[in-house]
This record gives sequence, structure tokens and C-alpha cells, in this order.
Amino acid sequence: MNSTEGIKQHFTQMELDYLIPLLTKWCENESEIVNWFNTHKIPASDNKTPDELCEAY
Repeated sequence: MNSTEGIKQHFTQMELDYLIPLLTKWCENESEIVNWFNTHKIPASDNKTPDELCEAY
């Protein structure tokens, strides 16, 4: 995924209204948000990245 537009396709507007402000607080810019989404492994989700989890559904 190369942009937040790619991330947005996986979520409803209500989910985005919750998610984007959180990611904006954790990351300094769109590039960091995309990097987090593509690389951050979530232990409770079998160490899959958010991108991997979205692609699975």
C-alpha cells in the first residue's frame, strides 16, 4: 500500500473517523502512517500487519 487512499478502501467512514486521528497522533505524516500500516506486526493477531489483516478479509 502506497498511500492512505489504499488504507481507506478497507474501512467504513465511521471506522476512518476513529482510526485516522489516532494514526495522525502516532505518526508525523502520511508516509509514516502507510509505513506503520504495512510493517507494524500485531502480536495478538498472529504477528500480522494491519495490511495483511485487511487483505485477509
